Amino acid sequence: MLVKKCYVVGSRQRWDGVVYFTNSTNGLRLVSELNRQFMGFNTSTVDFLGYKPN
Repeated sequence: MLVKKCYVVGSRQRWDGVVYFTNSTNGLRLVSELNRQFMGFNTSTVDFLGYKPN
């Protein structure tokens, strides 16, 4: 079964954001690193979503 995931985060102050799509059940494991690299901060979004990498 093909599982698709997506993640969106943005900053109103900086007027920028990240949109991330994946076709993997483990695709969201990169969200924390994407936030650090592109947005400059960490979020607890992965914990809030209840995502547990395999």
